[in-house]
Amino acid sequence: MRTIYDGQGDRVRKPLIGITTWKRCLPTFLGKQTELHTLGVEYVECVWSAGGIPVLLPNGGGEQTAAYAAIVDGLILSGGDDIDPESYGAARDGKACNFDRSVDASEIALVRIARKRNIPTLGICRGAQIVQVAFGGTLLTDIAERYPEHPQVHGSPEEILSLRHPVHLVGDSWLAGIYGRLTLHVNSIHHQCIHSVAEGFRVVGQSPDGLIEALESNGGWWCVCVQWHPEKLPESEHRKIFAEFIQLATRCAAYES
Repeated sequence: MRTIYDGQGDRVRKPLIGITTWKRCLPTFLGKQTELHTLGVEYVECVWSAGGIPVLLPNGGGEQTAAYAAIVDGLILSGGDDIDPESYGAARDGKACNFDRSVDASEIALVRIARKRNIPTLGICRGAQIVQVAFGGTLLTDIAERYPEHPQVHGSPEEILSLRHPVHLVGDSWLAGIYGRLTLHVNSIHHQCIHSVAEGFRVVGQSPDGLIEALESNGGWWCVCVQWHPEKLPESEHRKIFAEFIQLATRCAAYES
């Protein structure tokens, strides 16, 4: 399933990019609380326009999770709800909300398989946090306590999406290489953040107040985690992260085949 080049080097198909979905109860014609697997349309649009085929991954477990990892050439762990503090060994303090530990477990299992199979992985917002939790990192359940000056998720959707703050990148990072500069202006749509970094990762981006905004894996597995939402930023430069990620997934799948 992951072969994308023939013996002459011609591409047979575009790379399959798995994207985790959000489990939601939303009103439909079947009822006011219909359980659905959902995803923001921007993820699909960014993957497709960058040359990948988006494959939406419902929350699963066991054989289902392993089956997802077996068919994709790259993995995007999307944003979504909070992570249960018990998923990283902390006590529930009442500040995390709308969490589902079964969803946490499914995504943690998925990213661990991705590392084992060397599948290029991009974690976005909650997805970045899931990657860290999966390999021993921890979170702060409310950024306001530690970072009171950091942009908060308040106001109308338009106000939240229009806010920008700087992120300073490490010069030798993958992100600095694709953006071509060391300072980005990004959005902030989260109230939890990474506290302690998982083994095998390094911090490559921080906001001026010190909040961790970007991490990259060390070693052979390619994994990049960003706390912001590049898919929701209209500036064309923020599409570079998807274009470069999908090119990498293409090359890795071709090499593996």
